[in-house]
Amino acid sequence: MQRNRKKSAGTVEGKRKTGLAGSGREKGEGSVRVTLEDVAEKAGVSAATVSVCLNNHPVARKIPEATKQRIAKVVAELGYRPSSFARALCTGHSNLIGIDVREISNSYFSYLAGYVIDEAAQYDFNVIVTQSRNRSGHDGTLPGDMLDGLLCCSTPPRRTPGAKPCVLIDSEKKGFNCILHDIGSAMAESAELLKARGHKRVYGVFDLARDKAAGFVREFRKAGLVPELSPFPTSSREDRLSTVVRILREKPAALVINGHLTTRDMLRELASSDGSYHPDILSVCGFWNGELEDDPHLLGVTITDVRKLAAGAVKMLAESIHDPDSPMRIERIPAKFYRKSEFSSIACTDPENEY
Repeated sequence: MQRNRKKSAGTVEGKRKTGLAGSGREKGEGSVRVTLEDVAEKAGVSAATVSVCLNNHPVARKIPEATKQRIAKVVAELGYRPSSFARALCTGHSNLIGIDVREISNSYFSYLAGYVIDEAAQYDFNVIVTQSRNRSGHDGTLPGDMLDGLLCCSTPPRRTPGAKPCVLIDSEKKGFNCILHDIGSAMAESAELLKARGHKRVYGVFDLARDKAAGFVREFRKAGLVPELSPFPTSSREDRLSTVVRILREKPAALVINGHLTTRDMLRELASSDGSYHPDILSVCGFWNGELEDDPHLLGVTITDVRKLAAGAVKMLAESIHDPDSPMRIERIPAKFYRKSEFSSIACTDPENEY
């Protein structure tokens, strides 16, 4: 009699009667997670058959439809939630992607990561966010090699044999899929504005945004102006403030500054200065909350729709994951230039939580 009671408690039915079965979310000392074996036992099939059906393995085509429906019904009844790690071993895919950013506290990268998470859900991907702070040496994998792919907004990773698909955001490198801000037409408008204000030489602060820097140089030369690229870094707050001090010392008459934070730091320093330096400033950014729009030095901004950038990057990565042999390509997301009189029409990066 005692043996029978123990046996009953060890079966799915026994667990249900004692409150132990379900999704694993029950509270209490005795709560357990429903297993693949539990589903198999109640459905009257082997655990291998359940696994084959749930993971849509090619062998599942040979399993009768009635059996598949019975398994699906049991899964729903017991609230079975398959292990992502077990599914990865079976299918070769974890449905897990990563996005590596330079600095998550940077408004641009934090909103980009958020939009990537939103877009990834459309492909049933979960997302891991990491920050490199420009450390090199990424190989596109996590410990255990559980990533299906990587979106990289920092130093491009080294390509190693068997590396998972990787999409570079805002940088270009041979052997990678890339998605870039296309600021060409916006820079052409910027050049015409500064030229109309009598400027001949324009200082560009772009740091690691090499593709944007190339667009700046190309379009300003076309307009007959002399673009001069800053050699100073802006990746960290310390770098930004140091670069701002150098600019205040050199006093260029016109500047094109990449990055919301660098632009903000420059405008703050100007506001607290003695007022003898009055540069014309244009900003290139992917984040906008209206904080800068009333500054007298800021004449225009070039903005890329960060949500479109995220959507394009996730779509490109998903395609690479599902077809690893697809050819590498470069996609460009057009930016738009807004003059000061148009600032009120700029959509905030996060309209639901402006700050």
